[in-house]
Amino acid sequence: MRQAALPFARRFLIPTDGGPASAAAARLGLRLARAMGASVLAVSVVDPQVARGYAAADLLRYDVRAAAEAQARGAVEAVARQARTMGVRCRTVVRHGPVPATLLAEARAYRAGLLVMGTRGHTGLKRLVMGSVATAVAAKAPCPALLVPPAARVRRGRKRS
Repeated sequence: MRQAALPFARRFLIPTDGGPASAAAARLGLRLARAMGASVLAVSVVDPQVARGYAAADLLRYDVRAAAEAQARGAVEAVARQARTMGVRCRTVVRHGPVPATLLAEARAYRAGLLVMGTRGHTGLKRLVMGSVATAVAAKAPCPALLVPPAARVRRGRKRS
């Protein structure tokens, strides 16, 4: 595929939480970005609700928030390291806020042409109770969204002669 074939896809937004589903989506997103000459913004969101529910002292809440911030920073840095090895331009950002709304705002601000995001594959009651961040984001995304399911396998294509 050439860039002219998909002119919208010059900027990819790749949300990550550092988990296996996000890692699989990042690998695919970076391969697509390299093939299309796109740049990438790797973003992780720290939900301010992360410490809610803890009845302990503020120190505990601080530690939980600090741990969430460190995890988010590590997640985007892992994507950036992989992008560097692939020769893909990549910026990183960690934001704070409700995850779906924050990702949507970041996609608009970055003027993303494609959002590449992992799904965890929850079904039934677990999905009903927890919801699906990926589905919520894709439903309102300002650009096409590629949702990568947990069982997806990316095969290497054959080089053309």
